[in-house]
Amino acid sequence: FSTVLVALLLCTGLSDSLGLSPLLTTLFFGVYLGNTTGPAQKSLDALAPIEPLLYVAFFTLAGASLHLDVLWSVGVLCVAYLIARAAGKGLGAALGGILTGSSRRLWSNVPLGLIPQAGVAIGLVVLLDADAHIPAAVSEAVGAVGLAPGALNEIIGPGFTRLALVGARAGHLDPPRLIDLLHEGVILTRPSPK
Repeated sequence: FSTVLVALLLCTGLSDSLGLSPLLTTLFFGVYLGNTTGPAQKSLDALAPIEPLLYVAFFTLAGASLHLDVLWSVGVLCVAYLIARAAGKGLGAALGGILTGSSRRLWSNVPLGLIPQAGVAIGLVVLLDADAHIPAAVSEAVGAVGLAPGALNEIIGPGFTRLALVGARAGHLDPPRLIDLLHEGVILTRPSPK
């Protein structure tokens, strides 16, 4: 546990001193931990006992950034964001499924599984709220547009994800890790034209 905590503090400190985004630096560190085997995976598992505490702290900070009085003035933007986000993800999933030759059963259900929203979007709102260079009115408006639909998506999202898994007939499967997809046995290559 202490190794992961020190590594996170090191990532944050290095990103701050190098002028990089601490959000992206720690995100990439998490991708590394989540997709490697051996000691890195054990280190990631060490955080499991405090994950609920981290989630509570993260969402509390995000909730403190949401100003309900601003929400009334940007409500139309929130609705437009919800619709545009769902449409964009649906179109992207359909296009990706068609281009890769996936079955319609899979790509037609993927957009439902993409409804939940958290993590990076909420992290960006928290960073935006802490940035002194951005006027408070802009920060509050963008925060409301980012957080209110995010909260709604988090409430209704799990139900939509369940529908997507059932529709794709994949509700009983465990999701693979990225490293499992990169195994040489599952990579298909097309022969080069001669």
